Amino acid sequence: MNPIHSILTFVLLFVPFVLYVITKKYRSHKLGVVITCIATLIGCGVIHIFFDGLETPLIAAVALVLILSTISYTTNNALYFKLEPAIKSLITSCFLLIFIWMNDPFSIKLIKSLSGSELIESIGHEQSELLFSSPIFLQTIHIFEIHLIFWGLVYAGYMIYVAMKRSNMHWLVAKGAYMPLLLLPSALSMMIHLNYFAP
Repeated sequence: MNPIHSILTFVLLFVPFVLYVITKKYRSHKLGVVITCIATLIGCGVIHIFFDGLETPLIAAVALVLILSTISYTTNNALYFKLEPAIKSLITSCFLLIFIWMNDPFSIKLIKSLSGSELIESIGHEQSELLFSSPIFLQTIHIFEIHLIFWGLVYAGYMIYVAMKRSNMHWLVAKGAYMPLLLLPSALSMMIHLNYFAP
């Protein structure tokens, strides 16, 4: 996945939630949910056309949106819809935990998929294999994933609070800032861990 793909995917999947907040404010919750589903499916269509298919995590994220939208629409309760970021973060944390239990770091798979052949070409195939099999590198990745799980659970709890108690705009900003709110604390706590607690 190249940077343009990542940015376009984020924009196309975030815009529907912006439309939801606007529509809910000026019209109704149900109409906002319908518009979100339609805009999300259109975004998936655009991604599929321009990037030759949809990746499994993206399909799972869209399925979650559609399922929660259906429940929220039928019950006319916005809370189910607004819990989407929290549920997604919980699922991601459980997913990472399974990979840690299997001793198969997911972050390495992610680095390879994001960097692709460019990383291998820049440092060489043999050097990249040595890097990904280095005990120090693997230990760092392992610690980082543990911190990702912790902060993913913290974020999920925060988003539950926001969904229940805070405004729609607060919820939208917190949802849009998912990656910074997850990665920055994880990186900071990992550095503290490595500097003061790692053997």
